[in-house]
Amino acid sequence: MGPSATALAQVGKHVPRSAAESGTAQARPSSWRQLWHVPSYPPRSLIPERSVVLAPPLPWTRMVRPGPVTMEDGRRVDLLQYALTHQHDLALKPTLLHGGQGVLLGWSADTSAQAWEEQVRAALDGPYVIQRRIRPVPELFPGEDGDPIPWIVCWGAFTTSNGYGGIFARASTVESNVEVINVGTGAYAGSCLHVRPGAEQA
Repeated sequence: MGPSATALAQVGKHVPRSAAESGTAQARPSSWRQLWHVPSYPPRSLIPERSVVLAPPLPWTRMVRPGPVTMEDGRRVDLLQYALTHQHDLALKPTLLHGGQGVLLGWSADTSAQAWEEQVRAALDGPYVIQRRIRPVPELFPGEDGDPIPWIVCWGAFTTSNGYGGIFARASTVESNVEVINVGTGAYAGSCLHVRPGAEQA
């Protein structure tokens, strides 16, 4: 397994599944952007070891194209028909924007069935993906008074050709009721510090 795949596998062991899943309604890291330009994910062009590593933390995602697609359980369904009949389980996202711009949440009270169908049909063969909704599990962090407060955290792991490159996180409190977590909606952002194995201690 190459260094990037190994790094992702190691990160996946330590990042809670609920944390990795909390990024459903957000723009993906720019380093992964080109991966969305293929009909299936993980891309068939990726070597098997990397596909296995990338698949678990990412929700089911497909380019918005007419015709059949493969589901998580291996079933083949018509993408357009599936998207229209499973509105409340899906999000529609543009591939080349960021910060949550252009994201349409099928489960939002503001998204009518008519608006969803119009947008999905308009997105066919365009730069859009349809993605499975993930219901994140809140994580507890101490508040100003020391009492635990539930937050929704989006953990982003980065890798380079040399392996693990770091983690960037965005988070909002459950109380804020924010569904697209980014700085534009008031989220807090930060990075994780770590010590390399074998590094000398000061």
